[in-house]
Order: sequence, then C-alpha cells, then structure tokens
Amino acid sequence: MSRSRSTSQGEVDAPQVLADRLARRLADQMRLGGPIQDLVSWLMASLPTARCG
Repeated sequence: MSRSRSTSQGEVDAPQVLADRLARRLADQMRLGGPIQDLVSWLMASLPTARCG
C-alpha cells in the first residue's frame, strides 16, 4: 500500500494522506496506549515535519 495518493495531475492528495496518517495513529494509540490525555501534543506529533535539504 502506498503512503501517498496522487491525483490525475500527479499531485499528492495531502488531506487524504493526513487523514489516513491520523486514523492509523489513533488506532495505534487506542490499541496500545489508551485514551489520549494531551490532544494538542498528540496531534502535533502526528503531523509531518518539514524536511530541509
């Protein structure tokens, strides 16, 4: 399964990629760690980081 989805123009469908990432992270959290205590920190850790290069 590809982590990114592309549109017909070859652009990444960022909202769907982010939604998929958050859904996976939430499923892992509920399976392994229980309820989320600090939602803001949890969301920030879920977001992709900027890559300089």
